[in-house]
Amino acid sequence: MTWQADNGRQLYCLFLSCGCGFWLALVYELFSGIRHSARHRLSVALWDFVFMLVAAVTLFLFALPLTGGKMRWYVLLGVALGFVAFRQTVGRLLHALCRFLAAVLHAACGWGSRLFTPLWRLLSRPAVYLMKKGQNFLKNWKEKCKKPLQHSGKVLYNQDNNN
Repeated sequence: MTWQADNGRQLYCLFLSCGCGFWLALVYELFSGIRHSARHRLSVALWDFVFMLVAAVTLFLFALPLTGGKMRWYVLLGVALGFVAFRQTVGRLLHALCRFLAAVLHAACGWGSRLFTPLWRLLSRPAVYLMKKGQNFLKNWKEKCKKPLQHSGKVLYNQDNNN
């Protein structure tokens, strides 16, 4: 059985491929946010590999029923066009929004630390004082509960019998 597509079907597949590329670009933005928070090159490489794996499986599962298992140039072109279209339009807005939210979160954390540090010190000092008092109490209680060894008048072992 051969898979044949007329021009209308090919155009339909091209538009669907653009949607797939749009979706892959959205996933890339999510992975990009995770990558930027990673500190080590190995974790960045791992996230890149995971994205490539997700993209490859998505493209395969998308193209398999659409083209009958044959890779067509218009499918790859549609995915590329959708990816670039997302990155140039919605991706820029999403990126700007994420940077703004990160700046707001960073500022809120700075204000929060200025607000909560004196409160934390005020509340933690009595707790530290009570912990030290509790340690001293347990230490003294342990000393009071110790029973001294009783001294016996004669030694049982290693006794010299020559007296």
